[in-house]
Amino acid sequence: ASQPSQLNKLVTAQEEALAVHKKQLKKLVPELEGRQKNLPSAHIFRSFEGLKGMQTVLDEVLANMRPGDEVLILGTPQRIVKESGGYLKSWQQQRIAKKAVCKILADPDAPSWEDDWWLESKQQKLTITKRGQAAPSFLVITKDRVATIYYAGAILSVLINHKDIAKRYRLLFNQLWQ
Repeated sequence: ASQPSQLNKLVTAQEEALAVHKKQLKKLVPELEGRQKNLPSAHIFRSFEGLKGMQTVLDEVLANMRPGDEVLILGTPQRIVKESGGYLKSWQQQRIAKKAVCKILADPDAPSWEDDWWLESKQQKLTITKRGQAAPSFLVITKDRVATIYYAGAILSVLINHKDIAKRYRLLFNQLWQ
């Protein structure tokens, strides 16, 4: 059996080793946190199906909007307006409340909204609309995201969270806008 005094030496040695590990962790944690902040988003590409999936995609786009942000919408098929019920109007009202500017290049058959809040947003230049050619999908483009909604029997929604890709879509939209 060991001497009781040996237990004190063992505890002291463990405490010293623990102090060394604590010191190392204090240096390592800030470095790891810095690396974590520089990692790209783990969710660059996500896809969803159905009306709820479309709402999930558009809700994420809305959640990341800030005052002064520009939202570009290409294509507003009549079908999306009908199938979403009042969701798109609610989404637009929330976007307007955030003071994000929206340029819409609407499909020729897109319904016009005559609501007072919508007309007021146009007067305030928070909403700018034009009619163009029918788009193959409904695209919502921001500074760092592209939401694409397709109709192929079911509603298929894709969200890409990537600044460079969003930049290319913005360039395309602006060429079509002219």
